[in-house]
This record gives sequence, structure tokens and C-alpha cells, in this order.
Amino acid sequence: MTFTKKILVPITIFYAMQANAQDYLISFTGNGASNMVNTVLVDNLTSGTTLTINGDEILRLTAAVGIPSSESSQPSLIKIYPNPAKDYSLMEIFPPSEGETTITIYDIIGKPIFQTRKYLEKYLLEFRMTGMGNGCYLIDITGIRYRLSGKFLCTGQSGGKTSIEEVDNIIQTGDERSQGFC
Repeated sequence: MTFTKKILVPITIFYAMQANAQDYLISFTGNGASNMVNTVLVDNLTSGTTLTINGDEILRLTAAVGIPSSESSQPSLIKIYPNPAKDYSLMEIFPPSEGETTITIYDIIGKPIFQTRKYLEKYLLEFRMTGMGNGCYLIDITGIRYRLSGKFLCTGQSGGKTSIEEVDNIIQTGDERSQGFC
């Protein structure tokens, strides 16, 4: 390999990686009774932060490409089975704290294919996930002070609507077990 090719290959890879991330610049104008905008309230649904900017400012959105980092995730608090699955998977989670939670399913390239927000209590919960086609998926569960993540494979050919439904959880006592209620 010549010196030029040795330099060109890493530079090409670097620029290709940078091409995936795009920034969006958004400006605001009024329409109707007034064409003036005093302030704009911006809600970041991913991080849960809120920002107020002046109407003459430009909002810069940096696109996050890929699957979120799992540095702070706690994989021991999530269980997905069967894995791999054909038609559906069950997911058991034990949120470390109660509160508003965002559950997102990402495909193999990091594109979110399903997202829902739920208020979760601090006890063992079970969800049924359906509608995924053949592929590898990552599930990300983000609460106020925690993040859980897990991976699962689907071998089914479902082209249906992806959904996550909570399965009714039954809290059993010793008396119920002795009467045959399992």
C-alpha cells in the first residue's frame, strides 16, 4: 500500500462516520394575528429536560445516531424470554424506583421502532412484546434515576404493529398458594 492510500483510508472512514450525524437548525416565525415570537418552550422527550429560548434565537438540534450508551444500565434488573423469540417475547423488569418511564425498542442499526411512556411502580412487572420482524433488537428503559437495557432476537416474520402490553401481575400470598392458586 502506498503512503497516499495509507492516509486516505483512515480519513475516508473518519468522514463516513461523521456523515451519519447531522445537526438541525430551527428558527421560529409567527403566523396569523402576529408574526412575532417572544419565547419558545422546548421539551427534550429523550432526556426529559425543558428549555426556554428567545423567539429570535436559532435552536440547534444535534442528531443522536445509534443506540444509547448502556454505561449506567443495570442489566440484572431485566429479563427477556424466550430469546430468541418467534411471535412474542416476555420482558420482566424490576424498576429501582417508581416514576415516569420511557420504554424504547431499537432495531439493529439503532433506529427507534417503538416508544411508550408509562408510570411504573417499584415491583416486578411483566410486559409482552409483539409485532417485531426477523432481527436483533435492543430495549432501553429509562426512568428518572435509572436506565435498564437488554437485547433480544426475533426469528418471526411478523410485519404487524409493534406493541408492548403490560401483563397482569398477581401478587401471591402464602395462603393463596396453599389453596392451589398459582
